[in-house]
Amino acid sequence: MQKVITRTNLSTLNDQQRKAVLSSEKRILVLADAGSGKTNTLLQKINYLINDEQADSKSILAITFTKNAANEMVDRMILSADKTGFYKKVLETSGNKPKEIAKERKIIRLFCL
Repeated sequence: MQKVITRTNLSTLNDQQRKAVLSSEKRILVLADAGSGKTNTLLQKINYLINDEQADSKSILAITFTKNAANEMVDRMILSADKTGFYKKVLETSGNKPKEIAKERKIIRLFCL
């Protein structure tokens, strides 16, 4: 695959993942086995669209099969943008019950939007 200069770090992706991220298609479908890097590929695609293609983040729709996968994508996106480490601490707090963690996530997500 040819070398492409982007602001998005594609070094952790394999050729197929890189191809999906750099695709100029309006819609992409990423299907692969568990643990193969689908979430990372989609997050890099979103990052690429926003940072390299100047896409409006409100015009991007990412769909997952489960609510759990959607929550993981949002968590990873916020973690990658969180320079303070605050969100990571919220996720790692073992004393919080799931409802409390969900409430914290909602507050942080609203703040990040």
